[in-house]
Amino acid sequence: MFKPTLDEFRKLAADGNLIPVYCRLLADFETPLSAYQKIRGEGESFLLESVEGGEHLGRYSFVGCSPRLVIRQQGTKVEVVEDGRITDEYVVQKSKEQAGREAVPDGLTVVERIMQRYRPVRVGGLPRFTGGAVGYIGYEFIHDIEPVVPRPPRDELGTPVLYFLLADQLLIFDRVAQTITVLVNAFLDEASSVEDAYEGAVSEIERLIMLLEQPLKPEPVAVPDNLPDLPAESNMPREQFLANVRKAQEYIWAGDIIQVVGSQ
Repeated sequence: MFKPTLDEFRKLAADGNLIPVYCRLLADFETPLSAYQKIRGEGESFLLESVEGGEHLGRYSFVGCSPRLVIRQQGTKVEVVEDGRITDEYVVQKSKEQAGREAVPDGLTVVERIMQRYRPVRVGGLPRFTGGAVGYIGYEFIHDIEPVVPRPPRDELGTPVLYFLLADQLLIFDRVAQTITVLVNAFLDEASSVEDAYEGAVSEIERLIMLLEQPLKPEPVAVPDNLPDLPAESNMPREQFLANVRKAQEYIWAGDIIQVVGSQ
């Protein structure tokens, strides 16, 4: 049984443009990890576990797939990706524009703008999280919000500064009730009717249930016979590193700082 019903959905449409539609199943033999393995082929995906007290798993686990869009920042370039193609590009800088791209102070500004498009509607019987921006902000983000922090001469890892999925398809595991809530957020826009949005969400729920019903076929992990040694190279001489440590100790003795983590 899908909740809310179509009649209830029509009434909720007056309160916002993003309404969760869901179906609840028993979770007798499925686990968050097995469910994730079954649906992770559906584009970008994630598994979020909740922990209470630092030791015990919380009540809910969330598995997400097929995000509505992706927001990623690489260096100073921010991209919005929908259906596998870039639909918007921005550049992180103080001036107004660069090569046709709108300038933004940081990548989170783009995330905030996109989230303002949606007015989610609360539906009873669901946990607090029913979708939204899921991702991470890397350490390199500090360069955008604290100009005094110098950028490194080169980016050796090439990982995104930030990466967010706009998750609107979820599997919600409830350890207390032993259930799986298969949830899809229906987005109401000017291009579709209320009925079309509802039926589209129901169709996606049925597709996710079909994926869950498929048997899991674990594949062996391929490990190469010979792993090459990775060269390690310091970015500063030993004398400079030791001088930095002594300088940090002086700051501590002077009471300017309480601790520092030296790295290279």
